[in-house]
Amino acid sequence: MRTIFLSRRWLVRLTMLAVLVILGGTVQFLGQNEQVASWVSAGLAGAPVFSSGEAANNAVSWLVEVEPDVDCGVLRKMLSVLADNNAKASFFISRDFAVNQPDLLLSIQTGGHQLGVLGGMTDGGAPQDLAAAKAEIADCVAALEEATGETPLLYLPEGGLISEDVKRAAADAGLIVVLGSVDSGDWAAENAEEIIATVLQQAEAGSFVTICPRDVTVAALNVILPEFAAKGLSSRTVAENLTKSS
Repeated sequence: MRTIFLSRRWLVRLTMLAVLVILGGTVQFLGQNEQVASWVSAGLAGAPVFSSGEAANNAVSWLVEVEPDVDCGVLRKMLSVLADNNAKASFFISRDFAVNQPDLLLSIQTGGHQLGVLGGMTDGGAPQDLAAAKAEIADCVAALEEATGETPLLYLPEGGLISEDVKRAAADAGLIVVLGSVDSGDWAAENAEEIIATVLQQAEAGSFVTICPRDVTVAALNVILPEFAAKGLSSRTVAENLTKSS
């Protein structure tokens, strides 16, 4: 997975309007969480891309990429494993899944997990252009709002690839871009052991770990989550992990 981080040049070019859109959308979504709202007011809009949380929280965040063709049965198994281990995750939802699976969206929400937008790529594997990204984001946000009554806060670009156009589309929609700091490799793994070895070797407090709903991933989580608990590492949503515990 390639990861392209926010450049200083882009920060300079970011308009005040986009900053205000990000800040306004975030405060509205998190209005009932005083701690996170305080964090937003402290400067979230000035740094709209995050790839890790607060190490002091002793927690990791699972970034779950939910593509349109996901196996819903496997996704339900993943939710069950997370619940059994008192673990929370952030699920990034593709547009088509958001439209077609409202009941599963509610299951994710009622499990205490966070919902965000999963950005797509062109057929050639490149990031979308501005118009395509805006259309996809708008449709996904509308479907999430209709199914759950909540407005998403976060945007995860599929494959970690993000262009200037996609950054702008996310900013105009009031979404904060997040990137994984640890690629579990589950999208290509042939067995759970590969995933277990990668995550246990690379993940640490504050890490954002990208995963997808596959049987091998579920099997890996059955091992990784108890291992993390034994080390004093919990699993929190991205919003929770970005907020330093008091």
